Amino acid sequence: MAALLYVRVSTDEQAKFGLSLDAQENDLKKYCKENNINIKNVYKDEGISGYKLDQRLAFKKMINDAEKNDVILFTKLDRFSRNLLDANIVVKDLNKKGVGIKAIFEDDIDTSTADGKFIFDLKLSLAERERNKTSERVKSIVKYKHSIGEVCSGSVPLGFKIENKHLVADPENVEKIRFIFEEFDRTGSISEVHHKYVNKYGRYELSQLRRNMFNEKYIGKYKGNDQYCEPIIDEDLFYRCQEKIKKNIKHPPTGKAILFTGLIRCPKCDRKMQGHQRPKQGDVVYYCPNHIKSRGNPYCENSKGIHEAKVERELLAKLTIFANQENNKFINKRKDDNEAIIKSLKNKISRLKELYIDGDIDKDTYSAKLKQFNDDLSKYETKYDEYKKETIGRILSINIKDVYQKLDRDSKRSFWHNILDRIEVNENEEVIGVDFI
Repeated sequence: MAALLYVRVSTDEQAKFGLSLDAQENDLKKYCKENNINIKNVYKDEGISGYKLDQRLAFKKMINDAEKNDVILFTKLDRFSRNLLDANIVVKDLNKKGVGIKAIFEDDIDTSTADGKFIFDLKLSLAERERNKTSERVKSIVKYKHSIGEVCSGSVPLGFKIENKHLVADPENVEKIRFIFEEFDRTGSISEVHHKYVNKYGRYELSQLRRNMFNEKYIGKYKGNDQYCEPIIDEDLFYRCQEKIKKNIKHPPTGKAILFTGLIRCPKCDRKMQGHQRPKQGDVVYYCPNHIKSRGNPYCENSKGIHEAKVERELLAKLTIFANQENNKFINKRKDDNEAIIKSLKNKISRLKELYIDGDIDKDTYSAKLKQFNDDLSKYETKYDEYKKETIGRILSINIKDVYQKLDRDSKRSFWHNILDRIEVNENEEVIGVDFI
């Protein structure tokens, strides 16, 4: 086996994080020495983004040079690619040539196995999502707008309004926000302030009131710009309130990714359950929002929580069973659901042939109609979700438990959201069914 070493760094990464080609190359050569791997060549792309393969000349040359039984080594997955579609195309081509890839600092990246291929796709999906969320171009534009005090969204805090893309005091509401800060400074109780506010001015969400207490725009600051807008709250008052808030807050344990957000359904009303990390225990429990929404008169009688850890264990134990059940539906798929339509189309085709033979329609009309009917027939005879079938096939091709144990928590969340659309549980917290994407 011979190794092709690949190193890459973008201009922005060099400036921000001090990443270098030499450091990557040294790590790769050290890995090869420790594992008795022969180095075939080293390929370097400097000052080039990982998103655009067509601009990475060294990368393209490496792919062309790679031969059967070669392995392409790089330090981390984002050095190889940040674009899921392009990367998958490259990997498929490499697989055909018998070439593997490996990230030396990520042991679970190995495209020669089904498990490794699954994790590879999952991690690329996470990398691409992160890139889309933090696009350098968008960030730079937004940063510039913040620096000149321009508003970048239509969301306006209570007490402000937008004029010429800038926040200015709203005479109709400025006294309301001042009332909130002054009352909290006096009482030290957000709930008491909220109660007084509602009695004086009308309905206002408690959660929104809490968020406003932390909003530095009220003292004219935002995103590092101390002259973002004209302040409407005195700085001393604002910071006094901050100190009082900090003393009242009971900090929960470090937040962690909620694995099944939007997937678990309430066994009573079928609403998507919401995950909450419990401060003392640190675990995650899902509750029906229809019950939480109005405790005095809940829309749903289900007050019981669903524990994430139990659902996770249940899914890992039953996922292959559910996948096999769904796969059998595809294997045994008949035309039952569309039988009447299929029968009608076949009758139309037979009738069309008779009309043509009898000379009642010309050849062009016959050909056009026949093509239309055959296209419709093909559509209804094979009417099932090809994407779902592919998802299930991939699940059945890997060892779910082994793959899952290699993932960090964010990757586990992405794992479930990439294969499932719905999780059904009963009142005993047992997983009784799933819908695959």
